[in-house]
Amino acid sequence: MKRFALLPCFLLLSTFASARTIPLAKGGAIPIPDQAVVSADGITFVRPGDANPFTLKWADIDLKRLAKQEIEIETSRQKALLTGEKTVLGPEAPKANPYAEFLSVPVKVSFRPKET
Repeated sequence: MKRFALLPCFLLLSTFASARTIPLAKGGAIPIPDQAVVSADGITFVRPGDANPFTLKWADIDLKRLAKQEIEIETSRQKALLTGEKTVLGPEAPKANPYAEFLSVPVKVSFRPKET
């Protein structure tokens, strides 16, 4: 019986596993979906199961932790405050294969002259 109760919890956690989390000023964090809009007012996104957009104000966010954890959002926040321009955040690009990156780096090797 306990297994059936845990299944919905795991499904709920898996939906937010890839989502970004925004640290709150009062403690804790709130997950946001991959698509959000960063403006001078705050971060606007649509909550799961809700049809209306929700704006999380900058005063409600711990900006020091945000700058350390979510560099892209902090950069977009500064851009929005300075220029008034909105930034649309999309899903993060998948990380490249580190082995393929290693193989693409040029190799500089110098051999000693042959001694006879």
